[in-house]
Amino acid sequence: MRSKIMLTGIAGGVFMGVLLSAVFVMAGDLAPSAGPTEAGSQMYTLEQIYDRLNAGTAGSKKTSFSDPSSGPSSTGHTLDDTMGKAPVVNANGASVGDVVAGKTFWGLTSGEWGPRTGTGVSCAGGFSPLGRWCDNLDGTVTDTKTRLIWLKKADWGGMRPWRVNALNNYDDAHTRAGLLSADDGTANLTDGSVQGDWRLPTLAELKTLTTGIELIRSTSMYKFTGVQSDWYWSSATVAAILPAVAWAVHLGGGDVLAVSKTGSYHVWPVRGGQ
Repeated sequence: MRSKIMLTGIAGGVFMGVLLSAVFVMAGDLAPSAGPTEAGSQMYTLEQIYDRLNAGTAGSKKTSFSDPSSGPSSTGHTLDDTMGKAPVVNANGASVGDVVAGKTFWGLTSGEWGPRTGTGVSCAGGFSPLGRWCDNLDGTVTDTKTRLIWLKKADWGGMRPWRVNALNNYDDAHTRAGLLSADDGTANLTDGSVQGDWRLPTLAELKTLTTGIELIRSTSMYKFTGVQSDWYWSSATVAAILPAVAWAVHLGGGDVLAVSKTGSYHVWPVRGGQ
């Protein structure tokens, strides 16, 4: 009987020891890592997080805590409100190639979520105020919207007929644009381009000059020089309907018009694109 009592006591002791050990492990360290006013305990409020997402407000962590004087007010925001302000993956978001090299932005596209650094166009001679036009300091200007490279001197090409047929030998608009190169001493080019690199712009390309932010007019040239308040040739012909007619764009107001190919209008070479 005595041995049974001793075994029972030993078993009970072991059981209580295991139980207390389990409680200690589950409870963890009951001592706080920092007091409520110390740096380790400071945190942002839900309202501050909402304000950051909504308006970019900096906010600051709370350094003291007190019981609320009343219940939630009508100015508070719920978790749903806060989530509603958070960005979501967006197929139309910028990629690193769309953003100027070295500039940081928040990526929204799938696979590029979070802080990113642009790898796009850098600009030796500086951007226009809103960043669309880049002076490359080599006689060219890059449109950061389309990546097209335009001759800086918009009046270099002069006025030429479009092209009556592919066999003519006179200096028409297509020939004039195609002859441009860095060796041409009249265009102030130092970009290394050779004959054949330059061409007449398509109608869509020419129209981009007159649309969007920082659109080009004879009265708002930005990084260009010599923009005329007149018609400029595109490479687009009306072909099947009116084979003797091609499209031109007016740089005084942005109008588009089909005009006779034998008329003389301005030549503004471009390269890249297509």
